[in-house]
Amino acid sequence: MQIPTNVSLKQEGQYCIHCFSQKVERTYQNGLTYYYCQSCDKTAERSLVDLFFINLYY
Repeated sequence: MQIPTNVSLKQEGQYCIHCFSQKVERTYQNGLTYYYCQSCDKTAERSLVDLFFINLYY
């Protein structure tokens, strides 16, 4: 996966894996965790998470 330029690696963030919007919210269905994107109206089993402090460490 190529990360687009709108995903900053200098701050923490959570992004939709379909459209890379930050308008992602965690939802639960049948005891499982999903991530719903308000921008593209898609639900995914995972999201892209950028943890800035991990990037500093490595």
